[in-house]
Amino acid sequence: MLIYSVDFDIIFIAGDLDAYNNHEGKNEGFMKEPKIIVQEKTLTILLALDEEKYCACCPELDLVTEMDTPEEAVEDMIEAIKDYANEYMTSFQLYSNSPNRAHHLPYIEAIKNCKNDWELKMLIEIKHGIIYV
Repeated sequence: MLIYSVDFDIIFIAGDLDAYNNHEGKNEGFMKEPKIIVQEKTLTILLALDEEKYCACCPELDLVTEMDTPEEAVEDMIEAIKDYANEYMTSFQLYSNSPNRAHHLPYIEAIKNCKNDWELKMLIEIKHGIIYV
């Protein structure tokens, strides 16, 4: 049995993942060195247990959802983030001129630059807690 050991470089990037890939793609060697690319987190999901339900809150976008399981709460929040980004862009003049929504634009742009759910999930940091009143 052959066992190969591969060391990974972990690279933290802020900004455009495609720009990094295009720059790094110029490697002339036989095999590219493997790297794990971790994008800087942009959004936060605060996931908290509220008696029997799980509440997910994205404070950067002022979004909240509540579901039966933590997984459902996170997935529902991801859908809410995508829906909100679409709505923001559809009604851009309204949202970009609103005092309580205009500051969301950099987040919306980052969300809209994601090609799929995996790229969106790479922007999100999930923090766990409980609701205390």
